[in-house]
Amino acid sequence: MKTFSQPGSKPTSSLIGGFGLIIATLTLITLTGCESTTFNGNKVDYKSSSEVKSTPLDVPPDLSQLPNNARYAVPGGISAKGMGANQISAINKVSPSSIGDISIARDGGQRWLVVKRSSDQVWPLVRAFWLENGFIYTTDSKELGILETDWAENQANFPQDFLRRQLGKVINTISSTGLRDRYRTRIESTGPDSCEIYIAQRGISEEYSDAAKITTTWKPRPNDAELENEFLRKMMVKLGTSAEFAAKTVESVTAVAANSSKLTTVNGAPVVELTQGFDSAWRRLGVALDRGGFTVEDRDRKAGLYFVRFVDKPKPKDELPWYKSIFTPSVATPVGPQKYRLKLVGQNDTSKVSILNNAGDPDTSEIAKKIAAILVDELK
Repeated sequence: MKTFSQPGSKPTSSLIGGFGLIIATLTLITLTGCESTTFNGNKVDYKSSSEVKSTPLDVPPDLSQLPNNARYAVPGGISAKGMGANQISAINKVSPSSIGDISIARDGGQRWLVVKRSSDQVWPLVRAFWLENGFIYTTDSKELGILETDWAENQANFPQDFLRRQLGKVINTISSTGLRDRYRTRIESTGPDSCEIYIAQRGISEEYSDAAKITTTWKPRPNDAELENEFLRKMMVKLGTSAEFAAKTVESVTAVAANSSKLTTVNGAPVVELTQGFDSAWRRLGVALDRGGFTVEDRDRKAGLYFVRFVDKPKPKDELPWYKSIFTPSVATPVGPQKYRLKLVGQNDTSKVSILNNAGDPDTSEIAKKIAAILVDELK
């Protein structure tokens, strides 16, 4: 049986704590006989992990959270909610597949749902969906159309061997996969009777933080598009399609060639260029912010603006060049959350994203360049 470590503790602690339990079950195993190890047939089976909430996750991009009420105390309404029919996304530029009032569209590696219902009609169903799948919320803002879950463990990754099948939840308390995921759902209103639903996954993994392999820490891991697609499938079922149709559609929807992005500078300020028009670029930028973990405080589609927070974390001493590490403290003090504006301007089949400071002026700082580099990477 594979051994999993307990998050945030010494890897051996779960073995010590579960030693008595294992001894107590040896007789049962012997009498019943050995069985081969299998895995849960479901791809996702989540349980929110409260122990991860208190673990410092101060890493770029911004993984921190402000209190729910204070975070969304933004004066005025959100422009995206009031968009007219002339602002409906150009779905004809992507590949849709639909049944009834639900479609799935794909642009390169991105998939999302297109629903011919108002965002007000869809919101309660989407909100209930994540609760039904074992999550709790850290962000729940109907005004912004954003739901974000807490970090949770996918228990479908546990091997379903004899011991686990017999002891069930008991053995889960002394073992861990060392992986956690959180999901952000964004509902974009595209008209009075239509909206789009995007799901973005972020993951962290528990890794040793010292050479002796005694203590562990949580670090970001790459985005998992397969998990996003699995929840898109489940979401389609929640909204009224059959499980068979949803599974077939998510896998078979035709891909359209992804547009490229590159980093340039204008008067010393970083600019991200995309080879696509405003509608598609707006959609892709939103997904990039979701996957990149930026905190979106507001957005104004008419003005092409995203209002975001970003936390920069200087490199630890052991990651710096030797000549700099001599005069650098071993643990750098992280910079707190900073507010930025991302300005998207489209012209014909091209668009540009500028990084502005909180006052709305072009930002030439190193952090602004880092934000632009993250966006280019997420927009690939």
